[in-house]
Amino acid sequence: MINDIEALDSAVAEAFLLGKFKIFCNRNATPESKNRLRRIFDKSNDIGQTIENIFRIELNTTLSEVQIKRMILLVKAHLNKKSYRRPISKEYRHFLLEQQFHRCKLCTNIIDESAHADHIVPFKYVGDELENNLQLLCGPCNEAKNENIDYQIRKFLDLI
Repeated sequence: MINDIEALDSAVAEAFLLGKFKIFCNRNATPESKNRLRRIFDKSNDIGQTIENIFRIELNTTLSEVQIKRMILLVKAHLNKKSYRRPISKEYRHFLLEQQFHRCKLCTNIIDESAHADHIVPFKYVGDELENNLQLLCGPCNEAKNENIDYQIRKFLDLI
């Protein structure tokens, strides 16, 4: 029971953070907005403080130190995002399969080499710029997740 509560707490915290990140990305999706942010970060002596200020002022959100560190990685990935997807090598796909014990990351059904490679934080927001952002999913789970940020909570509550 405690593990379930901890898992739910972790999923809620991640969904909250990614939800705020999604709003940030949607507000800063244009090349002009991204260039404005790049200029702000280039002038900054403390990226974390700058991100904390942006989120506090623009999204009325206070971030913890842990959240700021995660947001630095997410924002950098968003600003460096390419419009094309990098192909996933057979070796990396095999590595993910082994790491996941040949099971879908969401429903734990058995999967094989034909499983869908999914961006944990959707490609739309970070492209392929974020490390360790791929997981393998079965077809139905990949279709259900799509670009949803809150899929972890929805899955935990069996809403998917």
